[in-house]
Amino acid sequence: MFEIGQKVVCVKTHSKGAVKEGEIYTVLDLKVDCCKNFVLDVGIRQREYPPDQLFYCVNNTHLMYDDGIWWIGYRLFKPIDDLYNEEIEELMQEVYEKQPFEL
Repeated sequence: MFEIGQKVVCVKTHSKGAVKEGEIYTVLDLKVDCCKNFVLDVGIRQREYPPDQLFYCVNNTHLMYDDGIWWIGYRLFKPIDDLYNEEIEELMQEVYEKQPFEL
């Protein structure tokens, strides 16, 4: 579903405001965090925590810092390609459901 270099859109603003709904990001890396959740690196770097805190994961909340990277849970993102495909499918469904013009 996700791959490195892929464009994604944020579908829900992060609780700490790290990413915002509607913004487009590029997946730089992906992995499974310490809580066994799939997380993405979309270029957000931690700034408010001390540099000696290299690794931080809290109770399955998808919050992790590793070498300054703010890893964020995949559920906050959707691949842009998927959104376009869904929109096209919805539009085509409307076309198929409409009756042709009668002369």
